[in-house]
Amino acid sequence: MNFILSFFCSVAGSLTPGTINLSVLQAGLEGAASKGRRMALAAGLVEYFYAGLAIYFEALINRQIGLFSWFKLLAAIVLLVLGLAALLPAKKAEKTAVVKTGGFRKGLVLGFLNPLAMPFWIGIIAYLKSMGWIHLDTWIEVQFFLIGVSLGVISLLLVVANTAERIQRKAWLQSDRLRLFPSWLMVLLGLIGILHFLLN
Repeated sequence: MNFILSFFCSVAGSLTPGTINLSVLQAGLEGAASKGRRMALAAGLVEYFYAGLAIYFEALINRQIGLFSWFKLLAAIVLLVLGLAALLPAKKAEKTAVVKTGGFRKGLVLGFLNPLAMPFWIGIIAYLKSMGWIHLDTWIEVQFFLIGVSLGVISLLLVVANTAERIQRKAWLQSDRLRLFPSWLMVLLGLIGILHFLLN
């Protein structure tokens, strides 16, 4: 039960637009799904780490919740910078071939900069435990839960990367407007995050 519930909660939690999701989507739209797949693997490893921390340090993290407002600002700035960086080269060299290398390290960095992972898993774990649906008393139970978390993220991001690449292969969809959509969305989300931080 630990594995099944953590897997589906992980998939559901990864559906929201974030830095790693949009970067994987963009890699697929640029015909570099292999890079997106490496990013997905890295993101799954990071999610394993975050969910593990949420299990063992829930009380400590709740006491330090003010730290997350600054972490969210950092993530918003990263979104904005990544979006702008992806837009600028595209206008200078639109016909440049896509370099299909890297991805794993970028996935690790972007995964660790996800400001919602820790609070999300703290809330999910507290809820599932309060309902009596999961038990995290033994090492085996914890590992089943964490593996479900990791595989949920990886599965969803692999679907995103592969689907985006199939879309990119259709001639009528090979336009700069479609390819740059994730970049513009990153810029928008980054600006919203910064504005939200400044107003609160």
